[in-house]
Amino acid sequence: MSNFTKIIMRLLLLICFILSMLHSQGQSRKDTLYYYNKAKSGVMIPSDAEWFNSKSKFTSFDIDGKMLMLHFWDPFSADGLRSLAESENLQKKHPQLALMSVLRSDIPAMQNRELVNQLIQANKVNHPVITTSDYSSFGPLEFRGFPQIGMVMDEGKLVSKQYGLLPTNDLEILLDRLFKYSDEIGLDAKPFRF
Repeated sequence: MSNFTKIIMRLLLLICFILSMLHSQGQSRKDTLYYYNKAKSGVMIPSDAEWFNSKSKFTSFDIDGKMLMLHFWDPFSADGLRSLAESENLQKKHPQLALMSVLRSDIPAMQNRELVNQLIQANKVNHPVITTSDYSSFGPLEFRGFPQIGMVMDEGKLVSKQYGLLPTNDLEILLDRLFKYSDEIGLDAKPFRF
């Protein structure tokens, strides 16, 4: 084969690779908008959770009649902080949505309660935050990384999950769909009080 042919082949291979990556990203984003109505087990709040910004502890069963957005974030990630701010803005627009975040705690510094409080204050987080080492309790949410969002309804029923950073517009579309669904099954629209 001539050098020219080799260069053309490599370019075609590179183009195919880039196109397949773009296609898979669009596909995975679309997949996150599906509902998970048939989850075999509910999403549980881990029993070892340390609570911040909350007067009382609660379980996923305490949100009966509400929708809870579980937001997993990493304080050392720009995407995580941006998605956290977007989640808080969405919660302000939709007061019937309860927001709770799970702070990355597998870093040794995150074992320091005072440091966690400082991070929460520095990032102006105004909702309950937990740290945990037991991500398996989140069950069908299948924790994979930061940022990640799961929408949970009655008795910990997972209705939607998404991984990575979604544009605010896509989150708005997702919430509109979920609120239509929640209206159909008669969920309570009053704000959830922690």
